[in-house]
Amino acid sequence: MVGIGRIYCYGLIAAGSEGIIRVLELLEAEIFECLGLLGVTSLAQLSRSHVCKAEPVYPVHLHSAFPLMQLPQDFY
Repeated sequence: MVGIGRIYCYGLIAAGSEGIIRVLELLEAEIFECLGLLGVTSLAQLSRSHVCKAEPVYPVHLHSAFPLMQLPQDFY
């Protein structure tokens, strides 16, 4: 799953191992909520019909999910 490394670190910094557990609980709840909004009950039920292309809402920046994909090489 993309992005879990960063949120894992936030939980660790905030509350140690308990923070990591809480972050993963929140992530699990969010995944189940999103699955419900899509009308499915498991990841196995997802298909290409659940995916569509969308334009970015904000321009790419350092804290984006994929910050290095479109930033110039000399940005850092």
